[in-house]
Amino acid sequence: MIKKLVITSAFLCLGIVSTFAQQKFRFSFVASPQIGWMKSSDSTVDESKARFGFSFGIESDIFLEPEHRYSIVTGVLLSSMGTKQSYTEDKTIQGVVVSKGEEVKLGYKYLEIPLAIKLRSSQRHRSIFYAQFGLTNWLNIGSSVNTKDKTLNGKNIKDDLSFYNLGYNVGGGFEYDLGGKNALNIGIIYQNGFTDTTTKDAFITDASLRNVRLNLAFIF
Repeated sequence: MIKKLVITSAFLCLGIVSTFAQQKFRFSFVASPQIGWMKSSDSTVDESKARFGFSFGIESDIFLEPEHRYSIVTGVLLSSMGTKQSYTEDKTIQGVVVSKGEEVKLGYKYLEIPLAIKLRSSQRHRSIFYAQFGLTNWLNIGSSVNTKDKTLNGKNIKDDLSFYNLGYNVGGGFEYDLGGKNALNIGIIYQNGFTDTTTKDAFITDASLRNVRLNLAFIF
């Protein structure tokens, strides 16, 4: 009985591997301007404003069926974003006292790994519309803080931020067929973190990432 189950399982695994091997992959180079900010429930955060950022990297569509109507989107992107904040009380950041009400600029760099489901329409007039929803994994690879008087002067605050963050992404857009296998992809993606991006010793608590991205990609 056990031998039959093992043989049946082996054939099922081979079938799954074979099915995925027959599906087509497609790669895109992505270069996207974005607006990011940090949402915090910390009562000492007086104001939090958005900052411009940028992301770029490679994404891939892994098609789930021959008609290419559904795909899994994943990839690796380098993403820079940040926020501007002021506080209701004096804060000590990296040994420097920041006065109440003084604005600080926080900047972050993340290695971003999305994992989303994309739903695509039929092609009309060389265009395909799509919607996507999924998860975003953020790995913190750098961060800094600045003030107008330059007392902090880009000091590293990596220890104040957690290494791993998780959020969701949702958005849509369209692809325009350029002929052959090439196409342009233009879309809007909103990302919302739902894990705390700060550490227990950070100068603020209970904060999460937000950003809105103009997704621009060339499909190969």
